[in-house]
This record gives sequence, C-alpha cells and structure tokens, in this order.
Amino acid sequence: MKDYVIKRTYGATDFDVVKDVYYQTWKTSYRGMIPQEYLDSLDKTITWHPEKLVGSTYIAVSQQNKIIGVCTYGQSRDERFPNMGEVYSIYVLPEWQSGGVGQSLLARSLHKLKAQYDQIYLAVLEKNEPAQKFYESFGFSQTEYTTTTETSYGNLHEVIYMTKA
Repeated sequence: MKDYVIKRTYGATDFDVVKDVYYQTWKTSYRGMIPQEYLDSLDKTITWHPEKLVGSTYIAVSQQNKIIGVCTYGQSRDERFPNMGEVYSIYVLPEWQSGGVGQSLLARSLHKLKAQYDQIYLAVLEKNEPAQKFYESFGFSQTEYTTTTETSYGNLHEVIYMTKA
C-alpha cells in the first residue's frame, strides 16, 4: 500500500506549500548542476506561481496530509511545438524521491495529456542525468532541440525530450 495519494489541485490547495516543494527540490536536486549563486538567489514567494496552474496540476499528499510532490502540465508554451502537450514541471521532496511518487505524478499527468495531444515534450537540465533516465523510462527520447535561459549567474541549458501519445 502506498503511503501517499495523488490529487488534483483546486482553489483551496495551499499553494505556499506547493512553492516550498519547488524550493526544497531545487535547492537539493540541482546542486552542482546550476550555479550555486542562482540557487542561493531563489525566493519561493516570487520565483514560482503554481496557483496559476490550478486546473492542470497534480499533487502527491502523504498520509499525514503533507504535500510531498507536484507535477504541472498543459498545452505547449514553446512556439516550436504548437500542437503538443507539455510537462511543465515535476518536483518531489528529497526525502520522498526514488519511492514511486514521481512515477505516479508523471503517469497521471501523461494520462491527461495523451487524451488531448499526439505528442508530449518536456525540458530537462542538460546535466540532470537522473531526470533524463527517469523520463526515458516513460518513453521520452532526447531530441536535437534545446533551450537556454539566461540568468545573471550564468546560462541554464536544457534539452528537449519528446514522446508520442
């Protein structure tokens, strides 16, 4: 029996807690992959706005009613992929990683996306090999497409992964 459940977000969801999941995951999972100065500059009150995606977000909730993971998805935000679905983000608290939470969140989100789109993509940090292997286990393949986000602390390079619905 799993010690968490997957739920859709709704208006009463505590999005401050969701922001904290993003914050904690970034601080630990991306250490060594992106500039530490960038990680140190993150402010969970202004960096993320998960409340804007209330209709397209799943959360994992522990038996103690604590939000332990989040996955957001929807229509492509990248003009290169106008008719595709996109996995915007997936974050699981460090102490809950490698226990199936991420798999459950992604599977539920992909199920919704595959009902609407023939192809789905996501962007993953170029240096994030564990995440790349995770997405490959769901049938995603690396493409030739990349994105670069310029920050005052250096550029963040991502590769695009795609899968057929």
